[in-house]
Amino acid sequence: MPVLWLCLSLMPVFAADQENVGAEKATGIVEKQLPPEKNVANKLKLIVGKQPLWVEVAITPAQQQRGLMYRTKMEENEGMLFVFPTPRKASVWMKNTILPLSCAFLDFQGRILEIKDLVSLDEKMVYSKQANVRFMLETNRGWFADNDLAEGDLVVTERGSLAQAFGLR
Repeated sequence: MPVLWLCLSLMPVFAADQENVGAEKATGIVEKQLPPEKNVANKLKLIVGKQPLWVEVAITPAQQQRGLMYRTKMEENEGMLFVFPTPRKASVWMKNTILPLSCAFLDFQGRILEIKDLVSLDEKMVYSKQANVRFMLETNRGWFADNDLAEGDLVVTERGSLAQAFGLR
């Protein structure tokens, strides 16, 4: 049931993402940002420690590769959650990413393993120390510190753990 709920609740995000497939193929880049009225309705609400955060979800390789590239703004309590199909040593870079970001690498249960501050437009890869990363959460730079969040804090959905929400075993 959690997988069906998640799929149905995120369907508008993925449908909206398809609107730019032709433009992406023609230009090789995506410079879209959904209008704010679409953004709010199509986000998944997470609870990070005790702080609410609304995120877009990046599941497919194309969504994960694009990430938050070309964005010029992001609201204070918004971000992007990357869902990896298997545990891994994760990596991230800031190529074509104008916004200064922080990222948290999370384990299977959604526990924060480590937090890194990233540099805008930096093409150097940043790697997790751990090899059991199942999720990565990107926010505006400093968001975790501003909300007194640290390694060991838990990220959940309103309906339970991240693993449950995405039907992971």
